[in-house]
Amino acid sequence: MLQRIQSIYFLMAIISVLLMAFLPIFSIELPGLQHRVFAFTQQIDKVDMPSEILMAPLLILIPVGLSILFTTFVTFSFKHRKKQAKLCLGLMIFQLLIIVLSITWLLSTYPTISISQMTTQAHPLSLIFPIVSIVWIFMARKAILKDEELVRSVDRIR
Repeated sequence: MLQRIQSIYFLMAIISVLLMAFLPIFSIELPGLQHRVFAFTQQIDKVDMPSEILMAPLLILIPVGLSILFTTFVTFSFKHRKKQAKLCLGLMIFQLLIIVLSITWLLSTYPTISISQMTTQAHPLSLIFPIVSIVWIFMARKAILKDEELVRSVDRIR
């Protein structure tokens, strides 16, 4: 039944990950260079050259895409509530993996740049969206377990 409240929670989790995918994960501005990283692309603007649009690092691209597909799969596995609750735990761990991989890629790409060299450094809110997604998934898991308890109580009455 897709009309349960956990389906709304899963939809909000998918929207959170999609927002992360389309907002810049990292943006840095150095003298003569601006580099923005999205989940699907990177954009490098140099002073004397046209901007380059490169493929995003696979370290970020693959987990974000898999997260969207995995959340959709968990949403549609509503007939097996126990399995769905277990998959929610895996999905929350996967969201944490996205955060760790994003930060790892960021630190490995710019290990030697100090704060004093940067004119502007921005860590946009897009790294918060996986955390928001974890909250939505946790709420969905709580609702799934509540449904399972309700079904068990009805079975006991029979």
